Amino acid sequence: MEFVTVRELSKSPKDALERLSRDGKAVLTNNGKPRAFLIKTDEENFERTLTLLQKLEFTQTIAEMRNTSFEDGNADITLEEINAEIAAARRVRRKAKREEEFHAEAQRHRERGEIREPCSPKKAKELDRGRGPGTVKH
Repeated sequence: MEFVTVRELSKSPKDALERLSRDGKAVLTNNGKPRAFLIKTDEENFERTLTLLQKLEFTQTIAEMRNTSFEDGNADITLEEINAEIAAARRVRRKAKREEEFHAEAQRHRERGEIREPCSPKKAKELDRGRGPGTVKH
């Protein structure tokens, strides 16, 4: 396999492409370390090559996720446990959304003057018995 340095590629891209066309693939290096693969393509096989590269990228991502799962000790988690985790996360998210909606609605009522600020429990009892204005305008 050919090796092409970043310097060679920037100084003489045409020569680097000619070297690539001989073998069909090359490794791009920077300071002696591999940084990228160069793969020969043309108009006829561009889409096919791109699809294959995307599949490779997906496969690498799955492999990384599996490795992380093993490292974290989650490799033997059952489907039931996964579903329970998902359900718990959804419950938390729904609760947070309901609270956010409640506070937003209360804020809209306050802005329109429909709700006054809270008062003490003793004052609330007096207001409930009709001895003064309530927390909600009627």
